[in-house]
Amino acid sequence: MKKLLILSWCLYFSATCKQIPSSELVFVKANNQSWSGGAAGSGHGINYNFYFVSKSHSLAGDSVWVQGYVLPVTTVISGDTIHFRAMAFFKGQMGGHPNDQLPLVPKKENPPLSATSAAIISYSVGKIIRYAIVTDMKRLQPISYP
Repeated sequence: MKKLLILSWCLYFSATCKQIPSSELVFVKANNQSWSGGAAGSGHGINYNFYFVSKSHSLAGDSVWVQGYVLPVTTVISGDTIHFRAMAFFKGQMGGHPNDQLPLVPKKENPPLSATSAAIISYSVGKIIRYAIVTDMKRLQPISYP
């Protein structure tokens, strides 16, 4: 009975959700930039930027798996460019980040897909969750704030 219920549920959602083509996002570029706070013990972090092209404007970023961590992403849409941003912040001895909503220590977690890639981004279009593979990421010069 339980298997029948699960099968019915899966069939219902696969029939009611619009299928999104796998080419929903086209990878353009990605970069990361480490930074450190100016005061001793203020902490350090890494900013991540991922750029894609898409005709859909109803995308919502969820998470990114990068360098062994899973981080929340924000989504910025400008024309046909989709920009996913994430930040890993590692607090120092003096305390946390001014934005209390950021996790102070990024969570270690295995990615949902086994792919050899620089990063994997999960995003949704309506009720459908998709994954975008980031094939290459450029490392920018580190910033040391005064």
